[in-house]
Amino acid sequence: MSPEPKFVSSDVFREAMSRLSAPVALVTTDGSAGRYGLTMSAICSVSVEPPTMLVCLNRDNRSHEAFLKNGVIGISILEPGHEELLYRTKNNSQTLFH
Repeated sequence: MSPEPKFVSSDVFREAMSRLSAPVALVTTDGSAGRYGLTMSAICSVSVEPPTMLVCLNRDNRSHEAFLKNGVIGISILEPGHEELLYRTKNNSQTLFH
């Protein structure tokens, strides 16, 4: 069984979103359908209460079904120096976690 998700406070979320301009994010999922991760820039904040993000994932993406079945995601905003994560997800999302 997965642990309960941890949410950020509205103030922390608002501050983080105010600094986000053109993000590159690592979006991950883990659960019964497996662990997957991919990089994307099609994300944005939707609301502060509750903290909500919009992530656009093409239905033809090989990890789409896993994201739907797992029902949970993690979003990590990348910064300079995180290029290795980009290459690992580009080549094979399963190897990101091994």
